[in-house]
Amino acid sequence: MFPQYTLDYTLDTDQNTATGVMKGYYWDDTDVAQREYNVILARMKQYWIEFQISQERLFANAYYDKEIRLHSPGNTIDKLIKMLVTFKAMADIAEYKYNRVTIAGESGIGEVNDE
Repeated sequence: MFPQYTLDYTLDTDQNTATGVMKGYYWDDTDVAQREYNVILARMKQYWIEFQISQERLFANAYYDKEIRLHSPGNTIDKLIKMLVTFKAMADIAEYKYNRVTIAGESGIGEVNDE
């Protein structure tokens, strides 16, 4: 169901004459638009939080002195899990909205059931 256009991309190694920086990646299909970006970015936020949660070394206390006050690692993980749930819900909504309309601008309900 996602995406309706191909998301193949290519690396352009030519340098921008004004900045001297490589031009970078671009989509091969020129029809990729804001609708696709909304879904991609929503999922990227979700996966970024999943990666943060998986890095347990980030939550280890560097100091073990009773005089030094640090943030609670458990509280940090709890907040990240709540953020993950929020971002996953946002990504699901973005994908749902994306699939409601076909490329031609028509309702996508029939096509969803055909796959």
